[in-house]
Parts: sequence; C-alpha cells; structure tokens
Amino acid sequence: MLKRLCGRLAPHPIHVHIDKKSTTLSLAEVEAIPNVVTALQEVEVHWADFSMVRAAFLLLERAQQETPDGHTLLLSGSCYPLVPVEWLVRYLAQHRDRDIIQLIRVGPRSELHRLVARRWRMRPFLTTATRVRVPLVAKADDFARRLYNALTRRLGRDFLREIGGRTPHHGSSWWAISPASRDYLLELWRQHPQWFTAFESVYAVDEIFIHTLLANGERRGHQIGPTTDLGTETIYDAPLHFVFQGNARSVEDTPETRVAVERTEKFFLRKLSSCNTDLLDWIDTRADNLHRTGA
Repeated sequence: MLKRLCGRLAPHPIHVHIDKKSTTLSLAEVEAIPNVVTALQEVEVHWADFSMVRAAFLLLERAQQETPDGHTLLLSGSCYPLVPVEWLVRYLAQHRDRDIIQLIRVGPRSELHRLVARRWRMRPFLTTATRVRVPLVAKADDFARRLYNALTRRLGRDFLREIGGRTPHHGSSWWAISPASRDYLLELWRQHPQWFTAFESVYAVDEIFIHTLLANGERRGHQIGPTTDLGTETIYDAPLHFVFQGNARSVEDTPETRVAVERTEKFFLRKLSSCNTDLLDWIDTRADNLHRTGA
C-alpha cells in the first residue's frame, strides 16, 4: 500500500516514518521506493499517544533539512489521493503562506474538552519486546493502563493552567503546514521542550498538539480550514480528507462508497488498505481520467 501511495504522489519527495515495532515493513523496502528521500524507524508509535507527535516532528525536521520549500503534508499509510496530485500542488501553491488545517477551539463546554479534562495514558507501561515475549504479562499491562485511566478520570486536571493559559484547539491529524509554520513549530520543539509535558497525557494528542501551538502563537491567523465545533462529528469535517460516517477501520468497496468518492471535493480518502485492490484501481483510473480531461 505504501509503495502504491508514494507512486500516486510521484514525483514529489516523500519522508516516511515506520513504527519501530512494525515487523511487516523494512527500511530497505521503503528506501527502495523511488521518490522516498527519508526513511526512519526511530519511535514506537502507539495509537492516540504522544509518540505520534514525536514521529511527526522527526519528519518535520527532515522536511526542513531536505525539502525546505513548499508545504509539508502529513499523511498516514491508509490515506489515498482521489484526484491528480497536480491539483493538490496547485491548491497549496495558491496558499503558499497558509496552513491547511482544521482548528476547533476547545471550550469548557465542548464535547472535545474530555480529551484534555483528565490525564490519559495511551502507551503501555512495558516495552513491546516484553509484551510480545510474555503474553500474560501484556494482558496485565493492559489492565494496569485501564485502571490508571479509570483512576485519573476521578481526579481531573486544570489543563489550561498546565499549558500557560493557552486555549486548546483540536482538528484532524492530517494537515499541510507552510514552511514558515514548520520552522516556527520546530523552533518551539527544540527551544522549549518543557512546554510540552502537559500534552504527553492528552488523549489523541496528535489532534491537539500542533493545532494548539499554531492557534496560540505567532503563526495564528495563517490557517485555512474548518473552525466549527461539531462535537463528535468534528472528525468528518477534515480539510483535505474524506472520512466516511462511522470512521470504520477500513473502507468497503460498495456502490455507495464510489458515489461518495465521486461527490466529494476532498483530496484524499481515509482508511484504505491494500486489500481494497478493485476500489484502488477504480480511484486511480478516475484520477487519471480527471488529469487527462482537466474536469
């Protein structure tokens, strides 16, 4: 799937971070993809955990070093382009100094406030190697984490005080950051790491961290994207990606799926995998036809 995704984004340079605990994809395989200029495998990535932010910032650093011009677009391996990549390039060029990102202010009465209203632990207590070696211990580790989260729910927290009075903002994990904002974020990351401690215990911090920094710093006002708080429906209002209702783990190839793809104006579809061969082929053919006709 990754090779196919990179091929559809060619000839544009790609920086890839592979989950350190992954055993299905090697660095050598990724480095062999023609338009991949960076392949890293440095962070064990855990769902909804701060490790996702660490991996993203490693990629931002490489983008700054190796491909400093133009936007940095963050995708997962299950994102897939619905239109010719030239259309995306043209769109980003029209917004050279803007970030394409969803920024939702998280007020105290927002349904999104629960993400920051308590301390969460999303990563295991034990190393992956230990968990794999002793499955029974892994189950105990999972129980300990659930117990921790149950206890911290009762305690609550004053997250605004912890982040110096800044206003939390939420949005899709998948964005396009301008060079100026990328450099600003990296400067904060390097010079003020103490600011980020509070975020390490936030749920789905990849949907809050960068968003909060941009909305409260010198790059505030340089963003384009949805700003309306839709509560639990916010996930479906991503600026660049189409997300199906229900946010299922994998998109199914149905007539309804194809109709939705034809109707959306978004650039990417979420939750595709290599198992969706027929759907991927259809999407590619459609995108190629759009490229030829310019429709």
